[in-house]
Amino acid sequence: MSEKEKKRIIVIDDDEDITKLISLILENAGYEVETSLSAHEALNKIFTTPSFNLIILDIAMPDMDGWEFLDIIRSRDETNKVPVMIISARTGIRSKALAIQRGAQDFITKPFTRMELITRVENLIPNNLSNKLN
Repeated sequence: MSEKEKKRIIVIDDDEDITKLISLILENAGYEVETSLSAHEALNKIFTTPSFNLIILDIAMPDMDGWEFLDIIRSRDETNKVPVMIISARTGIRSKALAIQRGAQDFITKPFTRMELITRVENLIPNNLSNKLN
């Protein structure tokens, strides 16, 4: 994938080790990755920098939980069609169902494998750029 064609992903998790791991895996798979350790910082990046093709989001964060974050991005025209993958230590069916109801397209539990992460990302990012957030 050339630099011009690279799909952009933002990873939001308050655990720096997780953001570094996901970033490394996805960059090695050819994606351009931004990371954010807080939801507020991520919202600022999303609404002020070039567009993203996918948002990867943790639920349990200290400044704003993932549910509130989802509500904000789903309420805005420029972000309501961008795919969202939840990555969480929560394993219950209730959390997974709530994520889908609130607008996420996928839910992956920690710990995850490299192959699982890449496969799910590839399934969520369309081949065209029509769902890119501007």
